[in-house]
Amino acid sequence: MAFKIENGILKKYIEENGVIEITIPYGVTSIGKEAFRYCEKLESITIPDSVTSIGDSAFYHCINLESITIPDSVTHIGYNSFFRCNSLTSITIPDSVTSIGSSAFYGCTHLTSITISDNVTSIGNTTFACCIKLTSIIIPDSVISIGYSAFSDCRNLTSITFPYSIISIGDRAFYGCRGLKSMIIPDNVTSIGNSAFYGCTSLKSIIFPESIANIGCCAFFGCTSLKSITIPDRIINTGKGAFSGGTKIIICKDNIKIMFRLRGDWNYFQPEYVLNNFIVADINDRWLCFDDLKFYYKVPLALFMTFAYPQETYYPDYLKNNAEETGRHLIDEEDIDLLYRFLEFGFVTKKNIDELIAYAVEHTQKGGSAEFQLILSKYKSDNFGAKGTDTFDKFML
Repeated sequence: MAFKIENGILKKYIEENGVIEITIPYGVTSIGKEAFRYCEKLESITIPDSVTSIGDSAFYHCINLESITIPDSVTHIGYNSFFRCNSLTSITIPDSVTSIGSSAFYGCTHLTSITISDNVTSIGNTTFACCIKLTSIIIPDSVISIGYSAFSDCRNLTSITFPYSIISIGDRAFYGCRGLKSMIIPDNVTSIGNSAFYGCTSLKSIIFPESIANIGCCAFFGCTSLKSITIPDRIINTGKGAFSGGTKIIICKDNIKIMFRLRGDWNYFQPEYVLNNFIVADINDRWLCFDDLKFYYKVPLALFMTFAYPQETYYPDYLKNNAEETGRHLIDEEDIDLLYRFLEFGFVTKKNIDELIAYAVEHTQKGGSAEFQLILSKYKSDNFGAKGTDTFDKFML
């Protein structure tokens, strides 16, 4: 077999016609950079236990490689080392390995099983990205960080076991893992990176540990099945759109559940405002955070809280005292759904109905929808005619 070996380093293997299985000679201590790059005919390679490192891109694009055993002598697996080895179905990384380079197993599309060394401390950038047949992964206790896109687009990954050693989950770490249904984030995790679980459309619930302080931009964007999130007291920051794009989210805090529809009539109410300014330990203290919000955000939130907690007086009182301003805001935003809710609560009375109708007429004259004028006029006719009553009297708190 044609091997080029210098000072124990296998520099290059020259492919030979008809050869699909090879054994690397004993005495080789390192498989050099790009040593088997584009050796597309090889199906099986045996590595001797004299080898201590596998270099960058060593088996790059060996697309027919089905079997390889990494011996216990290996301590380092380099960058892109098994990049696009599409026929590999399983890999065992022995305990001797302490470091794995970025993109080491990127695009191994038939890889269904991975065993990671108990001595690996970090899973690097895009290490297992696009391993589309991978269904589950157990991350050993030695790992403290998961890098950028480490498991991105592993679309059939349904479960992850995180060890308690994990401190951070990097940007896009599990981006597009649409088969992922549930996970428990362990107690030591302090940060979740940008778009870390973006597009995990099967993810239904998350429990954040008390240790979590930062959740990145778009971390859970597009998690359309997500219905339950448990938020800890110590949450400090969430990036823009951290939980946007889902059909609904329930934020559970001390047995309090608040539902936000992130499409339709709640589409402009950004959930990061909830996490940064609104989630506090006691429902009775929420108005302290509410006062810090801009009016733009107060309107949908007050309407929702009035609906969800009719026994509370703070939010309906706020809407009643700011009825005209609230009505004008809903007309300006052309938010028909929220206007109907506002009218159902009876905050539009004989005292302010005419002012709102006049404002709706002006809105129409400026090119806005005429529907608001019609809705308010009909509401006046139905409620304040000869037999009508002030509907606020009907709203029982």
